[in-house]
Amino acid sequence: MAILPIGYHITLISTSKTELAVSAGGACTTTTVEPSHVIIALGYSEERAYCSIRIGLGRHNTEDEVKYASGTIVSTVNKIKSAA
Repeated sequence: MAILPIGYHITLISTSKTELAVSAGGACTTTTVEPSHVIIALGYSEERAYCSIRIGLGRHNTEDEVKYASGTIVSTVNKIKSAA
């Protein structure tokens, strides 16, 4: 998911009380936010890669949890856009 131009702000979701696990970088980065090499390999620009978020789901996630997560992400993005 790319959220232009506010993707790097999406880490606010993971520090809020929403209990969502998202990141603004690739799965292999830990201490620095680097663009996902997968997004780059798909032919997207580095800017677009920096504006992408990674959402971790597992086989035990329910449909209700996915709906909650998507609603929370949309709500957070709208708040960020309003503040910009």
